[in-house]
Amino acid sequence: MLPAILTGEAPERRRRPRLMLAYPLRLFRIGNGSQVETQTVNISCEGFFCITKSYFSPREKLDCELVLIGGNDQPADEAIVLRCRAEVVRVVRENEHSAFGLGCRVADYTVERQLVDDALALDSVPEPA
Repeated sequence: MLPAILTGEAPERRRRPRLMLAYPLRLFRIGNGSQVETQTVNISCEGFFCITKSYFSPREKLDCELVLIGGNDQPADEAIVLRCRAEVVRVVRENEHSAFGLGCRVADYTVERQLVDDALALDSVPEPA
């Protein structure tokens, strides 16, 4: 009999449930100002997972902007922007796409409302490869 990890039947080890939500996301390297645009794959109350073509190191600290659109109590042209400091806690090589999956834990955040057009250039956020 194969171990559970090889059969895909391993028990869930995450402490918090994940929501499969694809929201625009910007990652900023602290200190050099470079940014990467992507989108989330899933979100929890403690962090998020995304795919990017840029490599980030485990334990690397990032500044992030996550744009939440479509809440029940917000106008259609308004977005909630979550600005946060996050730590990369997991890096997964996505061989078939020449990309990296990043698991990030959110450490501190602020929330503000902005017009959707001002929050992020939503049309320019690429689909993960």
